[in-house]
Amino acid sequence: MMTAAGRTLNRRATVLILLAALLSAMLAQLLLPKRAEAVELEVALATEGIFVEATGQVVGGAFLASWLTFGGPDYTGLPISAPAMIDGRWVQWFEYARLEISHVAPEAATADDVRLMPVGRLYAGSLGYSRTHESFARRDGGAEGALFWPETGHSVANGFKDFYQLPNMGERLGMPISEEFAIENVAYQYFEYGALSWNPNGGGIELVPVGKLDAMLHGALQQPQPKPEGMEVYQPGFWMQYSDYFAGERWIDVNLSNYTLTAFIGSVQVLSTSIVVGAGVSPTAAGEFAVYVKYEAQTMAGVGADGVPYRQEDVPWVMYFYQDFALHGAYWRNGFGYAASHGCVNIPVPVAEQLWYWADYGTRVSVHY
Repeated sequence: MMTAAGRTLNRRATVLILLAALLSAMLAQLLLPKRAEAVELEVALATEGIFVEATGQVVGGAFLASWLTFGGPDYTGLPISAPAMIDGRWVQWFEYARLEISHVAPEAATADDVRLMPVGRLYAGSLGYSRTHESFARRDGGAEGALFWPETGHSVANGFKDFYQLPNMGERLGMPISEEFAIENVAYQYFEYGALSWNPNGGGIELVPVGKLDAMLHGALQQPQPKPEGMEVYQPGFWMQYSDYFAGERWIDVNLSNYTLTAFIGSVQVLSTSIVVGAGVSPTAAGEFAVYVKYEAQTMAGVGADGVPYRQEDVPWVMYFYQDFALHGAYWRNGFGYAASHGCVNIPVPVAEQLWYWADYGTRVSVHY
């Protein structure tokens, strides 16, 4: 298994490869007889919102309200700039995205006024890929088993297809605008609103930080700033506490195939975690259910499907959703992401606590493969 340090090195390698392509494109632009002037940025240092320590930036107002709508830190990434004015539009860059507000002052805007820009298409165009790279030329169809979009003439296949089909990922990325291609042994594919990469040396499939690269292209990438006095600091689980930003049904998705639990408000993801589900002899029940009873702690005992009695004292943050199947914390587990329980859904204790306070009686629980 690759270490966190190894994954960081792979991400850095990916960015360096793309930066080399970006510098080549910029050099080509310098050689043209006419070139556009550098974009002038009017930067507004946000004083209201939440502070993200990892990048030293503030996200607030309509940008804050729309951040999670477009995928939050997992799919949009962390903010890497303050809001900036470009040609009458307010823009804020995130690691994987660029958000814009047009024709409305930021302080008067709502989440509905914020647009997710097609930064994958825009960045590929800045590199010249969409005009010159053969992988961006339209096709008449895809390979067997691939997903094909006649609108763009491109398809998604293999591991990129599996990643694209994760909850909300296809909606976030949009349609493919290229086929899969390689640069220095790293595989890439571009979509309207982002790009994916796969490094054969490990790290798995990842979102390319095209938002960060686009910000660099515009000279908008900013150094970390100190935390404004008294400002709330972003931390994992923040959106569970601030769910009133969003309207819609609260529901819980349990995926028995990839061992994940995801909490949603409507289509907006507010929490995701790895879990342990029922082992083969005692599988977790699949179907559409609802939370019908909750306990802060409970002793669980019984006889497993293998005939062996079990007893677990003080199981925390218990929510039953069907017969004796429950979501609950599991302090006795050192890791998650596999099948080993007696049928209940085991959750890391801090996450289970957040979920317990967030989910009301009657909260829908969708369990599926």
